[in-house]
Amino acid sequence: MPIAAIQNIDIAQEWRSSRGRRNRVFQVQLQTTGGTVRFGEFEGGAAQHQQIATQAVIRAFRDNT
Repeated sequence: MPIAAIQNIDIAQEWRSSRGRRNRVFQVQLQTTGGTVRFGEFEGGAAQHQQIATQAVIRAFRDNT
């Protein structure tokens, strides 16, 4: 994917239930000219999500150039 195709990077969040507990899950979403590319799903507090998302984007581009 060319860098020029990236229009925005978002962090989506949703709640999931497991064993009677609700967990907030975050996911990195790249908005591109061809649609949305989702990756980097993680759990954690809102204060951490930007740092984790940045690392996920960097890893994804490094590993899949």
